[in-house]
Amino acid sequence: MLPKELARRNVDAAVKRLVDARLVVAIEPSADWSPGILAAAEAIRASWKPDADQLFARVEQRLAEYHGPAGAEPVSMDIVIWHLEHMAQEAFATEMQRHHVPEPDAQRARRRLTLEKWKG
Repeated sequence: MLPKELARRNVDAAVKRLVDARLVVAIEPSADWSPGILAAAEAIRASWKPDADQLFARVEQRLAEYHGPAGAEPVSMDIVIWHLEHMAQEAFATEMQRHHVPEPDAQRARRRLTLEKWKG
């Protein structure tokens, strides 16, 4: 299978995991968070859904920049999940801007968002 095909398959599988709630957005709140950060966190946790085409474009760009040996291309599921997590963090930062959270506070809070396997 070509790296680009594998990337597309992994992107589709990662998005499906998130939609099926096998992968969830986890945000570890801090005691000193303002109401704006908490509201943004709740909004992201409740309604953020990734755009598969945007995720594929990010993975495809990284693949285009790759100059290593064949067979070690950056298209594994771990790398796709890493990109997906960064997309969620960017959405969280945007949501915090809408809630008028100061930039330094938003940057600290952004790093507390992760994607985790659902433990039902």
